[in-house]
Amino acid sequence: LKSSTLAIIPYIDNPLTRVSLPTKLFEYIKLSKTVICPNLPGFTEVLGFDNPGLYNINDKLGIYNIIQAFFDDKNLIKKTELLNLEIADRFTLEKEIIKIADLYGKILI
Repeated sequence: LKSSTLAIIPYIDNPLTRVSLPTKLFEYIKLSKTVICPNLPGFTEVLGFDNPGLYNINDKLGIYNIIQAFFDDKNLIKKTELLNLEIADRFTLEKEIIKIADLYGKILI
C-alpha cells in the first residue's frame, strides 16, 4: 500500500453501498493516497463533490476515465494526495468519539 500510487474502491450502486463506507477509505486518505471511488453519497460526504478521484457511478467508463486522467497528469495525483490528507485530518478517532457521544447525549435526554 505504501508504494501504490492509486487506491481504487470499485463499488457498485446498491442500497448497502449508498449508506455505508469501507474503513479502507479512511486508511487510504490518512496515508495521503489518491482514492478512486464512485460518487455515491457517503464518498461525496467525506471527500467532497469535487474530489478528482470520484467517478460517475452511472458511467460505464467512469472508473477507467478517472484512472486514465491520473496517469496522464502526475500533478493531479499530487494535488489529490494533499487534498485527501487535509480531509483525513477531519476524521480522527477522537473527533468521531465526540460526535457519537454528542449524538447519544441528544438521544438520551
